[in-house]
Amino acid sequence: MPFAPFVIVSSTTEVIRGVPRVRVNEAYTNALTSAGLIPVVLPPMDASLAAAALNDVAGLVLTGGEDMDPRLFGQEPHPTTGEAHPERDAYELALARTARTLRIPTLAICRGVQVMNVALGGTLIQDIPSQHPSAIDHDPAGNCQRGDECDQGAPRRRDVASRHLRDLRGVHLRSFRLGRSLRPTIGECA
Repeated sequence: MPFAPFVIVSSTTEVIRGVPRVRVNEAYTNALTSAGLIPVVLPPMDASLAAAALNDVAGLVLTGGEDMDPRLFGQEPHPTTGEAHPERDAYELALARTARTLRIPTLAICRGVQVMNVALGGTLIQDIPSQHPSAIDHDPAGNCQRGDECDQGAPRRRDVASRHLRDLRGVHLRSFRLGRSLRPTIGECA
C-alpha cells in the first residue's frame, strides 16, 4: 500500500450552542485536500500524546487563533492580550518542537508562526500599536496594508508560496526576538 500523505492540522476548542466543540478553519483542510493531502484535525490534548501523533505523517499545519499566554515567553499579559487557551498552547508547543526535531515539514499560519517562534526560544510583541508604534496602520479589521517580497533564498515549495505575499496588519501580536535558527523570509514594514 502506498504511503498516505496525512498532515496533522492543529485546532482549537470553542463552546458553540452550549456544546464544547473542536474547531478549525475549513479553508485549511480544503487547501490540503486540493493539494492531494489528507488533513487529520488534532484537538488540543496532552502534549506528549500530541507529539506522538507526528509519527509517520507527511506534515504539520499550525493554525491561526487565540493569543498565546505571554508567560510562555517571559512576559506579563498586556491589557489588550486576549484570553489564552493553556491546553492549546501546550500541545502546539510540543507539536512545533517535535516537528522541528523530526524534520517534519511545517506550515505555520498566523498564531502558528508565533507558536513556532516561542517554541524555539523567541518572544512576541503583544500589542504592536502601543509597544512598537510605526507609520503603518495595524488595521484591527485585518485589511491588507501592503505587499512584501519573499526572501528568494528561503526554502519553500512553489505551489505553497508565491513570489509576492500580502502582509496582513490586523494581528496585534508579532515576533520580537526570533527563536533559535529562525530567520525572517518576508521584509518588515519600515
